[in-house]
Amino acid sequence: MLLLLPKSFEVKALSERILTWNLQRKSSRAEAIVDAIRRHDPKILCLQEVNGSLLRCLRDAFAEFEFVLENTSESELFSVVGVPNDTLELHSHGGPLHLSERLVLASSRGMFVCSSHVPPATNGPEHKTAHFERLRLIMAEHQDHPFLLAGDFNS
Repeated sequence: MLLLLPKSFEVKALSERILTWNLQRKSSRAEAIVDAIRRHDPKILCLQEVNGSLLRCLRDAFAEFEFVLENTSESELFSVVGVPNDTLELHSHGGPLHLSERLVLASSRGMFVCSSHVPPATNGPEHKTAHFERLRLIMAEHQDHPFLLAGDFNS
């Protein structure tokens, strides 16, 4: 996880509890995952490799959260950002992503939150390189705001 703060941002404003987790397709352990999330009591969730059935369980268990995801690929796996209801703005991250990329960008209470699943090198190094370049451009576009980057970077 990487947290970038602009020079003018006061660290005391960051009182949010953040949880990032690569769930690696563990829908069979949904109850244990929900319990672990509840124990940590996060205000922002950044999750990677979430499948559809686990996402449904999370939405049912955490009605106080709004979950956003983006999946432009044929995969059944998602990157997910979850924040308290009525605090979320979804942002475009500029242009189509390669089919193997999974990335969601949102903001909550003035902080940009990006959850990303970088494709493994087995998908081809050009895909990984393109994804990291996309992340670099996104961070540069939002350099005047607090920015949280969480993910499975396969590096």
